[in-house]
Amino acid sequence: MPRVLLRLAIVLTLCIPFAGIPAVAHAQPMKIVIGAAQADNHAPIFAGVEKGFFAAAGLDAKVVLYSTGVDMLNGQLNGAQQVSVLGTAPFLAGVANGFPLVMIATLHGSPLSDSYSENQAIVASASSGIKPGDLKSLAGKRIALPFGTDAQTYLVNLLGQAGIPASHVRLINAGPATLATALENGDADAISIWQPWGSATLANVKGSVPVIAGGCIDCFMPGTVLTSRKVIAGRKVLLQRFMLAFARAEQWVRQHNNAAAAIDTHWIQGVSLSILESSLHHSRFDPRISKLTIEGFAKKSIPQMLAAHEIRRRFNPAASIDAEFILAAERKAPQYFSDLPPIPAADRLAPPSGH
Repeated sequence: MPRVLLRLAIVLTLCIPFAGIPAVAHAQPMKIVIGAAQADNHAPIFAGVEKGFFAAAGLDAKVVLYSTGVDMLNGQLNGAQQVSVLGTAPFLAGVANGFPLVMIATLHGSPLSDSYSENQAIVASASSGIKPGDLKSLAGKRIALPFGTDAQTYLVNLLGQAGIPASHVRLINAGPATLATALENGDADAISIWQPWGSATLANVKGSVPVIAGGCIDCFMPGTVLTSRKVIAGRKVLLQRFMLAFARAEQWVRQHNNAAAAIDTHWIQGVSLSILESSLHHSRFDPRISKLTIEGFAKKSIPQMLAAHEIRRRFNPAASIDAEFILAAERKAPQYFSDLPPIPAADRLAPPSGH
């Protein structure tokens, strides 16, 4: 299995048959390109390739790796891929800017709650004076993170939770894989980042301090599965096949955490298997969308991004969410959802008319 190079988009093609995967009678596999990143919770995409779930659904799948969700959005909008998996902040920022993006499933999160930040963390250096669990000790510090991502939204909301104005910290823009070096070299006092980079920093930077993991009551930052209005209009069968395979891959990751972490090592450079096995537990792999998903975006994510000047206008997130494909997968293959807690009837989204 090929290794990936940092900050470089690499395309990996599925071309090997997999044992144990039921054959699907498709005259010709449909080509699909999926945008992803070096993040442990992108495991369902990686597993979908390596376990043959996409192939079994009649797809010839390729994955393009990006360093951040912002870069991935550019690829999506330029037609480099039909589907992308990325965080909440770039999705909502893109919609606020008028981009024709549509969320069709959840990569990781919970349709049973309008709060979610489990896969985010803040780590400090030994010399920073920042203490574990003490958010107030972040005041006056230099904090490195990738701008325009969920890591920034997470930090800003935690500062608010602790009563610290965002202006009382200095933010430094840095890519995920460079954060540990920034901390170790003294270029930053702390970092804010998603997994597995938080766990990797704790393991690799001597004396580093786990300030907090998750714990943001006012945060709603699920991973999103995005496409464009153009793809929905012209490639419905492609998206239907993708969603069946994706639901299957999500269940497999839920049920085979350590095996999924082992697959992650083929796609994520510089992170050990033991770290990935630990960090993968921080994400909830549930692809469903509920009314609480929309509510979380509308009442938490969007107002917070407005307050942080990450977006310039308020909008209705429901207009950029289409649950048609995940609901169809749930009806067609309920076995891939059977291990998940049911969504209360009052919070379930209705299927599109005609279904």
